Amino acid sequence: MGNPDLFGFKKPRAPRRFLAHMIDVGIGDCIPHDRNMVQIAQFKCHKCGWESDWVWMKNVTSVKRGIPCENCNQENKND
Repeated sequence: MGNPDLFGFKKPRAPRRFLAHMIDVGIGDCIPHDRNMVQIAQFKCHKCGWESDWVWMKNVTSVKRGIPCENCNQENKND
């Protein structure tokens, strides 16, 4: 016999997010709209090949984290 469910409720999982990862990054020479944005980066999805324009980011950590891929996440919503 299997283990009993002690709490009676399982939290539903969030839908999977596909992230685009950085392909080029640097410190922008022009002034962003928000002074807190320091890094500028381009991203590419390794699943579908989508590439972003230059995106302003807060810090190196947010650049390394990546951004959601527009194409893959749109397909995920339709399923």
